Amino acid sequence: MLNKALEAFGDLGDDAELGPADWPTVKRYITILNDVEEERVHPHAVSESDDNLHHMNLKDTRIRFLNGVQAAYWGMLDEGQITQTTANLLMQSVDEAIDLISHEPLCDWKGLKANVHIPGYYKVLQSVIPRKLVTYFTVERLKSACSMCAAFLHAHRVARRQLNDFIGGSEIASIVINESKAEGEEIRKFLEELRVTFPQALQVVKTRQVTYSVLNHLIDYLHNLEKVGLLEEKEMNHLEDAVQTDLKRLLRNPP
Repeated sequence: MLNKALEAFGDLGDDAELGPADWPTVKRYITILNDVEEERVHPHAVSESDDNLHHMNLKDTRIRFLNGVQAAYWGMLDEGQITQTTANLLMQSVDEAIDLISHEPLCDWKGLKANVHIPGYYKVLQSVIPRKLVTYFTVERLKSACSMCAAFLHAHRVARRQLNDFIGGSEIASIVINESKAEGEEIRKFLEELRVTFPQALQVVKTRQVTYSVLNHLIDYLHNLEKVGLLEEKEMNHLEDAVQTDLKRLLRNPP
């Protein structure tokens, strides 16, 4: 928490008009920081002989990590980066991993493997039927796998950053972070193979994500223009309706 407070102070503690703020005074008003400094013992610091407590801390940290992964999936679903079907599979994989957390390392990728592979006959199709037809078949079938892989890697990256910010520096946090990175290696290999063999599938997924993000950015921009008085409410509503129409069309018929 001290690092986060210092980070926020660095962003806000000086400006051109008022000059710098006084960090010791700011810190004095944030009493929790003083408590943190007094409690120098890390919450995961246990004696080497206390294996049971170590195991409990490890299990607890894995569960917290997976909760963070699941929260990231919800965020991606809300932002339109993944479909409801993909989100359901990802959420289910987390639930299954939590059930196994007592005796296994992070394993939320295990439940998704069956949905992520490149059938051998796809490569054969490239040599016997027109390219456009191959592109249609492969992209339609592989874009879901691409989206799932990208979502998994993003969610784990977010959860690792959050875990490191919160309890970074402990052996247990390092174990869980390394387990997460190990899971990601297999996915990166799949995406790299796909990038070489069927780059169209990756492009379709990225195009859909960017289109959704741009449309939502425009909606936020219109709301801000109304907020500062550059657009009247009626004008903003008219423009927002037009953008919302495009957004619905994207969700109904994505690239």
